[in-house]
Amino acid sequence: TGNTSITINSSTVANVSISLPGATGVVSTPANFTVGVGASTGVTNVSVDFGDGSTTSVGAIAANATATATHLYATTGVFQVVATATGSDGGTASNSMSVAIAPLTLTPSGPAAIGVGASGSYSITPTTGAFIQEYDWDFGDGTLVSSPNNTQTHVYTSAGTKTITVTVVPSVGASRTVTMQVQVS
Repeated sequence: TGNTSITINSSTVANVSISLPGATGVVSTPANFTVGVGASTGVTNVSVDFGDGSTTSVGAIAANATATATHLYATTGVFQVVATATGSDGGTASNSMSVAIAPLTLTPSGPAAIGVGASGSYSITPTTGAFIQEYDWDFGDGTLVSSPNNTQTHVYTSAGTKTITVTVVPSVGASRTVTMQVQVS
């Protein structure tokens, strides 16, 4: 009988890594994942599955280099993110991590008391870096304002306790509402 020789070629993809500082994020705030490859010749493509039904390709990455994959999550939760690198020989390597996405936080500010006819400045401060589409202001006296600005000024023409309601519409994810009370005298 003859001898049979089998040659096994290993892929050029040595490994792939993925990281996010703190492994946490916030709804509608960019999550910037760092994707790295360890390979002698680089890879032809790295795809990232963000765990929420969204994927992206960061393209080719040179040997021992990194790229950034940015994503805006629309909902809270813990997501399994998977990076898959493909080498020129078609071989692949994958790695994953869990990321916890917290709700968008909103901090209202402005005077709690103001005189009739005086101008008051009111602000809503979202989580740092959040992508906000618009702020829908209801000043509790029939005045409604929709604006991309998180600060508004308003003059009340009658006394009483007023409730300012602001609906914040993020670029992705559900709208959030915050209220503040103003005593007008």
